[in-house]
Amino acid sequence: MRHNRFRTGKRICLFALIVVGGMLLGRLLLSNFVFPVPNSGSQASMVQVIYVTRYSKCGDTATVARDIGRNRLDSLFASLSDDWSAMEERDGKMELLKTVDDWCPNHNHYRLIKMHRGHVVVFRGQSPDDEFIVRGYRELEESLIIHRETLQQLRQGILLFDEDPDQLDVLVRSYLEGITD
Repeated sequence: MRHNRFRTGKRICLFALIVVGGMLLGRLLLSNFVFPVPNSGSQASMVQVIYVTRYSKCGDTATVARDIGRNRLDSLFASLSDDWSAMEERDGKMELLKTVDDWCPNHNHYRLIKMHRGHVVVFRGQSPDDEFIVRGYRELEESLIIHRETLQQLRQGILLFDEDPDQLDVLVRSYLEGITD
């Protein structure tokens, strides 16, 4: 029995020696190895820059957001025109604000000609909003429009687009002249 205990004890010691030796050897071999650690600060190194453009004539705003590295903020601020003003940074977001003394692209490049309250009305933009009436034509009453197709189109609304607002107003006049002929 002593012989079995001695062997078992010897095996345990040998096993412990291998484990401890392996740990020491592993520590020695891996002491200069750097294990990659998940970079929890990677989100903190990014900033979401939110560009807000306010259009003074219609009150609309346009917003665009972009993520940039925090280390690029100085170059971003240096490249911005004087029109942009920076708001304070909060929660990893930087808001830049610019006010434009004009109409937004929707109200600047679109006109809607529509039958509204019994007569033809031209709206600035893509929807019939009383706040953006360009002009009402009381003389173009619904009852006076004899062409059924024209009347149906006016009830649904005729949307005109042009990048040049002056040209857009010419298109509106041209269309309206076609109704009265």
